Amino acid sequence: MHLCLLACVPQAVIAAEQNDSDLFKAAFIFNFAKLTSWPVYTWDTPDAALILCTAGKDKLVDELKQLNGKLIKGHPVSIQSLENRPLSENNCHVLLVATSEQPRFKGILKSLPIQPVLTVSELSGFATDGGIIEIFRKNNRTRFLINLDVARHSGLKISSRLLSMATVIGNRETP
Repeated sequence: MHLCLLACVPQAVIAAEQNDSDLFKAAFIFNFAKLTSWPVYTWDTPDAALILCTAGKDKLVDELKQLNGKLIKGHPVSIQSLENRPLSENNCHVLLVATSEQPRFKGILKSLPIQPVLTVSELSGFATDGGIIEIFRKNNRTRFLINLDVARHSGLKISSRLLSMATVIGNRETP
């Protein structure tokens, strides 16, 4: 009995740390959106929803559901799953590409219409392959990589505060 408790406790601690890590990453995504500026024409009304779309499934997608209804710059967050619908049918402001989309993420990024969509993922190579923010772990810490060229091409402005906390690829100079 005691052996089981000793063997099971570390697994429970690891599972709890993973859940906390996903919740922590969801908070990062919330703050990424708070520190991003969309063009003035993005919303028809000042209180229109900020639509956070998800492509695929993983634990982070599940944690993001807690953001539903929270306010970002006066816009209530609305979480929507793409569920095999084309991106053109959704008016996404933020798109989280789940780890389940590893084989398809490049195609997802290429299918994005030229619109101001903040793309985020934990997939390795996401930012270098056309995504905007890639979340990763290094030295037991959550870090992120921002592709500034892609953000600017999409019409988004990333706050200097967020850029100062990230590894940035792309031109930091004003276009």
